[in-house]
Amino acid sequence: MQILEIAEEETEKNVAVAEVDNAVEATSPNLDDLDSEAGFFQLFIRPMLKPGHEGELCEWLKEMGLLQRTMKCNNSVGNEICNTSMHWAPARILDKYQWLCHKCNSKRSIRENTAFKQMKCSLATALRIILGWCKNIEMEEISEILLCTSIVIKFFQIHKKEFIFGGFNSLVIVDTFPILGYDEEINNSFQNNNNIQPILCIAEIKEIPTHFYFYPYNTINEAVIKIKEIVQPGTAIVINSKLYKDVFVNLRDCNKYSVIISTEELTQFDTPIAKTLNENLNTIWLPAKNICEEAQKYGNNMTSYLIEQMWLAKFGSTPSTAFEYLMHNFNDCWENQD
Repeated sequence: MQILEIAEEETEKNVAVAEVDNAVEATSPNLDDLDSEAGFFQLFIRPMLKPGHEGELCEWLKEMGLLQRTMKCNNSVGNEICNTSMHWAPARILDKYQWLCHKCNSKRSIRENTAFKQMKCSLATALRIILGWCKNIEMEEISEILLCTSIVIKFFQIHKKEFIFGGFNSLVIVDTFPILGYDEEINNSFQNNNNIQPILCIAEIKEIPTHFYFYPYNTINEAVIKIKEIVQPGTAIVINSKLYKDVFVNLRDCNKYSVIISTEELTQFDTPIAKTLNENLNTIWLPAKNICEEAQKYGNNMTSYLIEQMWLAKFGSTPSTAFEYLMHNFNDCWENQD
């Protein structure tokens, strides 16, 4: 009876998966465009996504720990659980393979006990859409299905040290959205809007492209606490002049930082004709402005969106690089979800 129920469940799942695959093709960019990225994905993954290569794909997923390498049969035989080691067998289902028990002939999905169990699309489509997420293509419904956001958030929680800025002989710039530099035309449209959520923005001037830390806050005290948490001792900090008075005293009293200076003080070294500092600050903050503006659309999901952007900026020098890094951390972060 249990075997029949499993078979019926598998059939229903295959129909649902096919429907989602069709929906993905209809509502997202061309799947061939999604996996056209050069690098790791193009060289190693794309060939395995072609029809007839499902076995290679599954073997790679097992090697990566994204599919189970072994499985015990949990079918009831009489009054006991079978508990026999199952073997990998070809099947006429969407995944092309399943776990099969040679003792009681029960079957289990190859997605059992993996993140893919919750993904309502084929394995090949899942990998393509994950790459689309790494490309920052907007596919909100699909991203939720594929758990990319929750995986990255868990990574963010586990590896907080990866997102610590500064240190001795390092410089960070602190500002908030909707201020962010000196572009008054852009800022005025946001500053007069009471529905805008302020976002603390920290930029580390160390690498190109600049790495940012984003944090939605409600009070200056919250922002100051986050600055102390994120910026390491010994760092030189440049703070927007409009924030300087509110933030300076709190940071100065903790005696952690080598220099704390306002942008107004720095602009004294600019010439009236060549306002280099102002221009540089606007250039540095432009990507952050774009992210903060987009974040206002996400409401209660704003923090998740900002974490995604921080993760992609740090680990996604290219979409293919982001995909490779995500794959190496995918299962570990999924297993450690609360």
